[in-house]
Amino acid sequence: MFRNVILTQLVVLVAVAAAWAMRSPTVDRELYATIKGIEQLPEVELTRSEPLQFAPLYDREDLPEIISEEDAAYILSRIRPRFGRKDLRPNLLEHALRAWSLEAKFADPAVLSGSEMADVLMDHGKYLASWGGKAEPLLEMHDQGISIRWGRERSGSVHHDHWLASLTEAGVHLDTPVSALRPAEATAQFGPNGQMTIEHVLREALRDFRLDERETEWTAMAFGLWLPPTKEWVGSGGRIYSFDLLADRLLRGHCEKGVCTGTHRLYSLVLLLRIQEQFPGTLSSETEARITQHMLNVKQWITDSQFEDGHWSSDWSDGADAKAKPRADTLDKQVIATGHHLEWQAIAPARFRLTDDQNRKAFDWLLATMRKNPSHDHILGYYTFYSHVGNAAALWRKTNPAPFWTSWVARHPEADAPAADPSATDGPDSEVPTPDVSDSEGHAGITRRVDDDKSVEATHNGSPSKFPSAPSLVGEFGNRSTLETTPSVDPSNESQLPVLKPFVRRNSTQSGRLDLSTSNVFRMPSGRAITPSGLLLSRWASLARLPELPIPASPVEANPSTEYDELPRIIPGE
Repeated sequence: MFRNVILTQLVVLVAVAAAWAMRSPTVDRELYATIKGIEQLPEVELTRSEPLQFAPLYDREDLPEIISEEDAAYILSRIRPRFGRKDLRPNLLEHALRAWSLEAKFADPAVLSGSEMADVLMDHGKYLASWGGKAEPLLEMHDQGISIRWGRERSGSVHHDHWLASLTEAGVHLDTPVSALRPAEATAQFGPNGQMTIEHVLREALRDFRLDERETEWTAMAFGLWLPPTKEWVGSGGRIYSFDLLADRLLRGHCEKGVCTGTHRLYSLVLLLRIQEQFPGTLSSETEARITQHMLNVKQWITDSQFEDGHWSSDWSDGADAKAKPRADTLDKQVIATGHHLEWQAIAPARFRLTDDQNRKAFDWLLATMRKNPSHDHILGYYTFYSHVGNAAALWRKTNPAPFWTSWVARHPEADAPAADPSATDGPDSEVPTPDVSDSEGHAGITRRVDDDKSVEATHNGSPSKFPSAPSLVGEFGNRSTLETTPSVDPSNESQLPVLKPFVRRNSTQSGRLDLSTSNVFRMPSGRAITPSGLLLSRWASLARLPELPIPASPVEANPSTEYDELPRIIPGE
């Protein structure tokens, strides 16, 4: 009898041990989440290993060309990613990748291939080789997955979910490996050899998303290219999200105040309509009708606001008033508006496109602008904006930049020959607009201009001040910090220091984190950025003899919305 009991217990123990040995990684994550008290959400079913792709609808074989092959080749030759290998800015790489794709290859060794750019973005080791120890990791691995560090720092992604959307458009697969610095808690959850992939980034983005964020353009693109036919999912706090809600958020924003003068929203909205065509029911009929009417309104606005030379200004949504009362736009704003309007039209159904003559005029203006500015530094200074022009040029020829360039170089090998001066730097800041800085919802900002990295001119409320250099602060609220002062600064002389106007916004990459910063980031001669946050803000105020600013006791949303706080909820696990 006793022997039978012992044998039975041994059999049970062996069965338990075998089951434990054969457990899936999901079991480990669920067990870890239960022990740590981490919120568990219903897992979104992902039915594809590769993202959706949408070809341009314009058929140039049946209609006159919008842009010639020679002109498209010229534009693409100018936006080849010839970046210096040191301090490679994620924002540049993301824009270059979404245009050129993972398949891009170049004969010029000074030009980065698609795979080289992707490696820096997805492999912490490659990122570290470029930035050394002076930058925080781009990939933030924590106990729920991998998020992307984003903000105004040169070493981070500039926009929320832009990293994910750009790599998705570039052609990554769901199982593409992602290598991040692995802290102890992540090892405990995922195991010492657990492979992280794009899927982990996507699922973290789904969990992390908040509808009251200032920028949802790239979230809509990334989710739209991965999730359909799924049209609803559950996010943090048990909130139920849908493509209808995403579209509503995009439509509610002021036309001009979105990122890049509101033109990214148009691309995302057109993409949602294309997804609806392929997966009916992704959007409700009411939402589809609203987007359609909005895009027809946009067509009329840009028809009326296009200038005679072909360009658009940042106030394109004012229609005829934009021409009647011309705005003193800087060149970057004009390139942004003109290039982006051509890009979204290239994937839009015919009913939303302008006439062929109008779009030819727009390309003619862009070509003339690029030829008037032949230097490589000019392109680097505006690279993120010109990348959209290059993508549009290829799309309007019913192809994409990488295959177009491969075909062109096969017939014109000299086009991809190494440059006479292979050295390249990453140039001045781009997509940190100069001279007029405002965030995506139109908050007043601080204008700054950096001249040859020797001095910084800051203007706040119209009052300019010039100072040779200034303290450089980097760090995070509640984390480590560094205070570095260049010798040429006299901390007791307030005239040498910029007047900062902080505001609070939520860093969406990690729930509950505060980012206390100005609406712009100053670039110093050392190359570092002034990003006052948490205790650092107090230290800066003390150093500059400015009044200290109170640190909120709880996170403050930049754009709180009681409307969205009432989203339907479910109890996780139901």
